[in-house]
Amino acid sequence: MLTTLYLMRHAQTQWNIEHRAQGQADSPLTPLGEQQAIAAGEYMRSIAIDQVVCSPLGRTRRTLELALAGREIATDFDEAWMEIDFGHWEGKTFDEIGQDDPDCRAYFDAPHTFDVPGIESPNDCRARMVAAFQSTVLAHAHQTVWVVSHGAALRQLVTYLQGLSVAQSWDVSVIANCQIIKVNVHDGGYALDTVFVPD
Repeated sequence: MLTTLYLMRHAQTQWNIEHRAQGQADSPLTPLGEQQAIAAGEYMRSIAIDQVVCSPLGRTRRTLELALAGREIATDFDEAWMEIDFGHWEGKTFDEIGQDDPDCRAYFDAPHTFDVPGIESPNDCRARMVAAFQSTVLAHAHQTVWVVSHGAALRQLVTYLQGLSVAQSWDVSVIANCQIIKVNVHDGGYALDTVFVPD
């Protein structure tokens, strides 16, 4: 029997539409975000889930609450699945960050070289997310797990599972709010498939 993880990014937030770095800070879901979470939950309702693993940040908790809609599934809130720590960038728009910190371009242009004090590097984020993934797979072998996490963090995990380096982590599309990526884990590796993207 396969081990399967459904990796889902949280729903749209106010800072998403304002293009602010959220990191491990928070902003509320927008009305559209609430609709996205409900739609994702409707998609997942037909799937037998053994375990939910969710980042403990407010936006992931609220996304999960709306998506579950009263459905009772064992849930762990795990800090290992939190968003990348953007440190002093959090709450600023990316334009403001670019004006204040010229080193920020490396985060997008050369993420494997990015090293700014007080901000989690893509290299460190990937190491954390791969460890979280491996720990979850080990703890829930031959089960189906629904993971609710974050865009930048999931980018590092998904590109790792695709065999891409940190340097290549911006070579793939942004993971949309409430996009769900199904990962089947087998002895030879991983099979990934995007199964849901909200309208």
